This record gives sequence, C-alpha cells and structure tokens, in this order.
Amino acid sequence: MTDRELQLFRNRLSDLAGQCEDRNIATHTHFLTVEEQRLAEQFILNVDGVHVISDGVFCDAERKLLFFLPSYLEEAPAEEIACFRIEPRAAKFAEALSHRDFLGALMGLGIKREMLGDLAVTENCAQLVALSAVREVLLRELTEVKHTKVRVIEIDRDELSAVRRTEIRSVNAASMRADVLIAAVWRLSRTQAKESFARGEVFRNGIELSNPSAELKAEDFVSLRGKGKFKLCGTEARVTKSGRLYVDIAYYI
Repeated sequence: MTDRELQLFRNRLSDLAGQCEDRNIATHTHFLTVEEQRLAEQFILNVDGVHVISDGVFCDAERKLLFFLPSYLEEAPAEEIACFRIEPRAAKFAEALSHRDFLGALMGLGIKREMLGDLAVTENCAQLVALSAVREVLLRELTEVKHTKVRVIEIDRDELSAVRRTEIRSVNAASMRADVLIAAVWRLSRTQAKESFARGEVFRNGIELSNPSAELKAEDFVSLRGKGKFKLCGTEARVTKSGRLYVDIAYYI
C-alpha cells in the first residue's frame, strides 16, 4: 500500500469502530487480505464498549471480514455473510474448471474482489463465501463459467465452517528463503524457482513477491501461479545435524 492508501485504510477502520460505539450497532469491513488483516491489528485502537472479531467461515479461511461489535453482541450477525456452491448443470459435459475460471467468471459480473471471501474448488465445483450484498447478483447472473453452464445454490454456513482445505506437510529445505522453500515445496530446481519470481508468479500474503532471497516468516501465505498455495505454520523449523531445516506448512489441496 502507498502511504495514502494506508491512511485511508486506517481512517476506515477508525470510522467503523466509531460508528459501532456511537450508534451501538455492529459494523464490518470488506473481506480483508492477509496483509490487510495484519495492518488492521496495528491500527485498531481500543474503543470503550466495542470488541473486534474476524470471520471467514472456512476454518482455515484466508480472507476475512473484521466485525466491530457492541457489548451486547458476542457473535457476528450471520445475515451479513452468504455461502454458495457453484456447480455445472450437466457434470458429464462440463469442462475442467479451475479456481481461476470460477474467479474470472465472478469478476466478469462486475463484483469487486473485496466483496468475496475464500473460493474453494473441488471436483469441478466451487464453494464460495461472499457478502450478502451480492447474493442476488450471484443467484441471478452467474450462469456460465468458461463455456460451461452452471447453477448457483445458496447453502448453510455449517457446510463450510468445518471444511479444512489444507494438509500439514513437513518440507526439508536449506533455509527460509522464498526461492528455497518454493523449490522444496513444488520440487523445482533453484533456477526454475528463481525464474518464477522474474515472471511475477510468486505472491506472499496476496502481494507479488519479486525478491527470491526474501525470508519467509510464520503465518505467511505463499502462492505460485499455476502450482498452488501454502501457509507457513507457526511452529519453529526443526534443524537437522547437517544444518538443514524441516519446515511445517499447511498446503492447500
């Protein structure tokens, strides 16, 4: 973010907290990226009678809403979030659909990314978390992904809240450098890993990472376009006698 963007973000959080305090009602942000969530932790000031919680529905959600709640509320208002399943109308004749295909179709409706939470794709179907404000657009206008006709079905959040989309893996690597870990996770050569940075294919916490030597830290989300995504677990890396590391990651499957 630029300095101006940071200030606007800080002001928006302050406004939401103030509205909650003055009007004694729940307020919330749009879906925040991991980086925005980290910034929010730094910017949010203590406000009397207001407590803050986050919600992304999925148990391992990446994008989350931040709710500012008055003292009489313990949980975020359920009606602010809607959950959906998007599936081909004729599975037998459907194309192979990827995360990018589903997200592209959603963006094609004119929906801003900040209105949408996590999107999980399994067996050619997508599960989606979104703000209720875009419910009608999704149900009415999302009829096709690529050239495949689809239907959108609103589902109960309980169908998603227990869904875990990651598996814990232990990766052997020489260091915590981004290029080293990417090469280890996806079994690439160091040259191949470095080339992916040059092509702009590596992202950390939703922001393009151009420096292959950058040190990754616990809780960082790392994605490689066309390959997948992982999150560094909060546990310390284990050091072998030869000085190499065993790093635990949560790999998105």
